[in-house]
Amino acid sequence: AFGQVTGWLGSRREAALSLDFDLPTPEVILDAAGRPRDIGRAARGPAHRAVEEAMLAANQAVAQALIEYGEATVFRIHEPPGADDLQGLAEFYSALGLRTGGRGGVLARAGMARALRESRARPDEAVIHYSTLRAMKQARYASTCSGHFALGFDAYLHFTSPIRRYADLVVHRTVRRMLRGKPASPESNGWVERVAVRTSARERVAVTAERERMQLARCVVMSERVGDRFEGTITGVSDHGLYVTLDAPFVEGMVRISRLSGFLDYDPLRHRLVARSSQFQYRIGDRLKVEVVSVNAQRGWIDLEPVSESGAKSKIPGAQSTGAQSTGAQSTGAKSTSGHSTRAKPTGAKPRSPGVKGSPERGSGGPPGRNRRKKGRRR
Repeated sequence: AFGQVTGWLGSRREAALSLDFDLPTPEVILDAAGRPRDIGRAARGPAHRAVEEAMLAANQAVAQALIEYGEATVFRIHEPPGADDLQGLAEFYSALGLRTGGRGGVLARAGMARALRESRARPDEAVIHYSTLRAMKQARYASTCSGHFALGFDAYLHFTSPIRRYADLVVHRTVRRMLRGKPASPESNGWVERVAVRTSARERVAVTAERERMQLARCVVMSERVGDRFEGTITGVSDHGLYVTLDAPFVEGMVRISRLSGFLDYDPLRHRLVARSSQFQYRIGDRLKVEVVSVNAQRGWIDLEPVSESGAKSKIPGAQSTGAQSTGAQSTGAKSTSGHSTRAKPTGAKPRSPGVKGSPERGSGGPPGRNRRKKGRRR
C-alpha cells in the first residue's frame, strides 16, 4: 500500500513537470584497514524512491500548513535559472537532438522535464541530467517562501531530518508552537532570517568539505592504479580536453588536450572537439579506453591518456569546420597516440574536482570529479 501511494505521488509530480534527477551516488569501499580501495555506485531501489516521495510530500504539506498558520519559519527555496543558463541549456539540448517544445526559443521547466524524460535509456542520460543540474541556481534557505523551481512546488521546506539539519529542527519547533496554539512571535521574523542566511552558508561549507573528502578518496584509489587501463564515457568537453567517467571505479579523470593527436577546434555550442585534418570529433557520450597516467591527491587531479582514440572518434556527416575558436597549436614535446608530432596545445587545465549525485538543487555535484556545486539529493 505504501508503495502504491508513493508511486501515485511520483506520478503526480511528473505530471506537474517536476524535474526528477535519478543519478548515481558514489560510495567509498574501504579495506580492512579502513583505507579506500574502490569507488562504487550506491544501490538505490524502489524502497529508496518510495521513502523519498513520502519525505517530499511531508515537506510540502508542512510548508503549506505553516504558511496558513502565519508563523515565521525557515523555508527551502529554489529560484529559476538565469537567462544565460537557460539559453546554454537549450542549445545543449538542441545539439543532442532533444525536443523541448519551447516557444520563441525560451526554455521553460516543461521543456526541461520533457528533455529529461526523452533522455531515459540513452547512453548519455547521466550527462544530460548532470548538465541540466549544473544550469540550476543553488537552492537555499529563506524566511520567505518563493517556491521551489525544480520540484514545481509553491511551498517547500525541510522537515524530515531534524537530527542532521538545523533548518529541520527550527521547523519542528515552529510546528510544535502551532500545535500548542501559541501565537506567532513578531520578533521571530528577524531571527528566522538570520538562521536562514547562516544555515545556507554553513551548508555550502559542508558540501565543499564533502566534495573534497570524496575526491581525496578517489585519488587514493586511483593512485594504486597508475598504468592500468579502463573503459569510460566522455562526460565533459572543454577547450582544455576531455572529462572521462570510468565504468569502474566510479571516477572521473581528465584527458588533457595535449594528449590528443592532431589539431582540434573546440565547439562550445555542441560540446565537442573537432579535428581539422580528418573529420572526426570527440563528443559527450562517446566511449573511450584510457590509461591512468598520474594522480595528484593534493590538487585532486586524475590524469588520463587515451589508449585507442579510434573508438571515440565520431565521423561528422558532410563535415565542415565549425568555425569554433581553435585551441590547436603546434607542440612537439608531448607523446602522441597516433605517431603525429603536432597536436593541440596543452592548456594546463585543472581537472574538475568532485561532485556526486545530483538533485534538483545546487549545492551538490556533477559527475564524479567535476567542480560543481551539488551533493546527495538535497532538495
